[in-house]
Amino acid sequence: NFRPYSQGTTYESRTWHYTSHVEMVGKDVFQGRQRWKLRSTESFDTGSDIYKGYNYYLESKDSLLLYGYSGASASILPKTSSYYGYSCNGMKFFSLRDLIIFFHEGIEYTSLRSMDSITVENIPPAVFIFPFRVGSTWLFRPEHPFRIGKKIIGAESIATPAGWFLCYKIQWFWDFNHDGEWDDNLRRFDYISSRGLLKRTLIGKDLTVTTAGSPEGIGKVDFINESIVTSIHAQDN
Repeated sequence: NFRPYSQGTTYESRTWHYTSHVEMVGKDVFQGRQRWKLRSTESFDTGSDIYKGYNYYLESKDSLLLYGYSGASASILPKTSSYYGYSCNGMKFFSLRDLIIFFHEGIEYTSLRSMDSITVENIPPAVFIFPFRVGSTWLFRPEHPFRIGKKIIGAESIATPAGWFLCYKIQWFWDFNHDGEWDDNLRRFDYISSRGLLKRTLIGKDLTVTTAGSPEGIGKVDFINESIVTSIHAQDN
């Protein structure tokens, strides 16, 4: 779906795959709240890149907050050399993979402080607000670096390699230019069941493709990225 700015310009698209293993490795009580420690191990289809990291969440009766993170997970990959770059809503990325990781994780380009080896959020973003109800909305990030919102837009059954599950469908929204309106060229949907996040879809429209010789762009392209749970190993409480 490449749309060149000039006739004869070409663009080589590709499909890549990655595998991620997420495990709950610890829990304790922090500032009166349950704190969960999750470890992720991720590898891409190159076969040589393996990244490990930790996320820390705080749980209360009405919310789940992203407290901090550490390690070399995919969200903080070193920038890699790529012939094509991408520009989206005023931000530049060295590769499409960097762009997808940024919008999946939502933790780069934020105001952070360090505490030992853990990067801690100054204001922990609200991953979830409980109880789940169709139509519920909340802000994931209220302002910096831009406003990010969430909304439960429905409930539906989805099929995964791990089985069929009834899920709440949560849509993400971004306001990149702080004009009070949600931008419509990026859409992200999370499918949450009682077993956790089972599917995630990110759709991007009208990204500018750039090269070293044409930093202003050679054309427009769309993309879709999808993550699906293949297996679950957990005990019901």
